[in-house]
Amino acid sequence: MQVVTLQGLGARENQQDCLAATDPKLYREQGVLLCLADGMGGLRDGSLISHTAVSAVTSKFPTIDKNDPFHTVAGLVQSANSAVNMMVSPNYGTGGTTLLIGYVKDGRFYFASVGDSRICLYREGKLTRLTRPHTLGEELLVHHVNGDISYEQVKSYEKNGALTSYLGMGKLKYVDIPQYSMEIHQKDRFILMSDGIFNALSDEEIADVVRRNPRAISKTMNKKIEEKGVRFQDNYSAVILIAG
Repeated sequence: MQVVTLQGLGARENQQDCLAATDPKLYREQGVLLCLADGMGGLRDGSLISHTAVSAVTSKFPTIDKNDPFHTVAGLVQSANSAVNMMVSPNYGTGGTTLLIGYVKDGRFYFASVGDSRICLYREGKLTRLTRPHTLGEELLVHHVNGDISYEQVKSYEKNGALTSYLGMGKLKYVDIPQYSMEIHQKDRFILMSDGIFNALSDEEIADVVRRNPRAISKTMNKKIEEKGVRFQDNYSAVILIAG
């Protein structure tokens, strides 16, 4: 297994994304941990908060019970949320971060998500999203399905992208820890990424990057995002696990 990481400032002055990964060489002893947090730029201390979340995860990982991978992942999310809440308390909602965790053990991939950062699987030429965004737009779609509002109202609402769950809000409203794991196939690539990537590039463009030689991924991603020339391009980050 290999791990590739990449980051870019975009058009921002500060990097509010934070990421980490354990050494794949230690896979047999402890598995492989991947982590990514995207500090909320509209709120205060986004950079410090994302670093606090990732630090809590990586600090907890060596000591946490790894016999039950689902419990392992849940415990890491709990540690991160507690650390961020302690930092922003008592003014919950004044600062926050998304969180992604990927955990590889015994040939299987486990994951957790809070917020709108994204985990995808690249397999056999296809990019598949594994996580859902915790956004107001997703909640409004439920109201539409229930017949409360029209689809046009959902699409026209200006704050569709507002987060409905994130670290730093106190008790989490949503946290996704699927109670299934994915068997890792030869040549699979699992990608944890912040919205600075998937808001700039299409799924097809992201797939075209992550399928490449590991040494070319970071340079190619940077080039493609720069070529897009997105106005007010957000920070962007990714942690990529490459199997085989």
